[in-house]
Amino acid sequence: MLGKRDKVLVAFSGGPDSSLLLLLLTELKRKYSISLCAGHINHILRGKESLADEKQAQKLCKELKVPCKIARKNVKKLKKRGESIEEAARRIRYEALEEIARGFGANKIALGHNINDQIETILFRIIRGTGEDGLGGIPPVRSLNPDIKIIRPLIEIGRREIEEYLKSKNIKPRVDSSNFDMKFSRNRIRHELIPYLEKYNPQIKDSLLRISQISRENSEYIGQDTRKILKCISAHLPDAIKIDLNKLLVYPKFLRNHILREAIKKFTGEPHNLNYSNLEEIEKIIDSRKANLVLYLPYGVKIIKEYGSLFIRKGKTTISPNRDSYYYVFEGQGEFNIPEIKKIIHIDCLSKKDKSSLKFDDSSQIYLDADKIKFPLILRTRKGGDRFYPFGMKKEKKLKDFFIDEKIPLKERDRIPILVTKAGKILWIVGYRRSNLGVITKETSQIIRITL
Repeated sequence: MLGKRDKVLVAFSGGPDSSLLLLLLTELKRKYSISLCAGHINHILRGKESLADEKQAQKLCKELKVPCKIARKNVKKLKKRGESIEEAARRIRYEALEEIARGFGANKIALGHNINDQIETILFRIIRGTGEDGLGGIPPVRSLNPDIKIIRPLIEIGRREIEEYLKSKNIKPRVDSSNFDMKFSRNRIRHELIPYLEKYNPQIKDSLLRISQISRENSEYIGQDTRKILKCISAHLPDAIKIDLNKLLVYPKFLRNHILREAIKKFTGEPHNLNYSNLEEIEKIIDSRKANLVLYLPYGVKIIKEYGSLFIRKGKTTISPNRDSYYYVFEGQGEFNIPEIKKIIHIDCLSKKDKSSLKFDDSSQIYLDADKIKFPLILRTRKGGDRFYPFGMKKEKKLKDFFIDEKIPLKERDRIPILVTKAGKILWIVGYRRSNLGVITKETSQIIRITL
């Protein structure tokens, strides 16, 4: 983690973990011949409490003679459409820390994640449906960019140890009240799920850490092979990575998944953990008989199949207008550009109290009961054999017959978006007719609104 003459930026919130981290690195800086600086990010989410955190951070840094830079970032204003507050705060925090590190000339950023954070992360990823890479948890060291590394010196130290050590040094850190807000999934995992699991296995934390260690070691070994294979079956283009499909299909599915993850990581420069459903959708377009298909994934990644090749491109890259087929996967809320039809799909979630504002006569919108319809949702062009139950009808109808009845010209039918569930059931002939699935009722509490 540390080398001689490193300049280390400590991500300093003023809480227990970062306070211990700053204290220990101050004590160790002579031994390791390192220099220190600190960065405090004020997310402006908790009003006076956030300002008190900021003042506490400045005070302790002054006492320890560590130069400190404060960055105020209004997360609510900077949050992207479709991002949760947690996701936005994390993204903005890393961006701000990188900016501060460059200003100080730091080559390492030290974060205060501890063993409890590791356990919570592993459980969070299991709940979301992770693979072996995700089970590896938070890496102790990783590259943020070619010039700066992230290090986590406390990753094998428990929260109780941290609190006891600070108490022995008579240091009273700030406590973030949002750590007890149960609307955040991490807090529910910390305060509800882990204590519940401990009833079944009092050593559940040790068990999860063993799983994480084994998975990380396996992933490192597989990763070496994956990088060698990718080099042999791919070519780097100015705006894409091109993979030879015939060569890719020689390998078993689990290895293909690793190859695809590595290719996306290599192209974007980010260690994205694509979930199982993302990889399944890529497999679907690989297996499809259609020669030309496109798939949008999270993180602005676009997968294009062109005959015997698979291209990984940035999501904003457009494709030529003569290709009618398209295939998009929506993992949740957000705004999604559909260049083939020159439209945008906007997805957001509403609560029960918003029912009175719903516009059921607007053909550019559809409302779905969030308890009946689950993500991912898929937007695609029609397929042979497509059928659905038009809203208000008990009898199933062929999509082809619906187009004929609506007098939709043949040349337009292959471009009309069809919204379907993961299982392939039609929810909406976009702009024309919805199906009987996921209809809003008096009992509906959460609503998915989709707008063309």
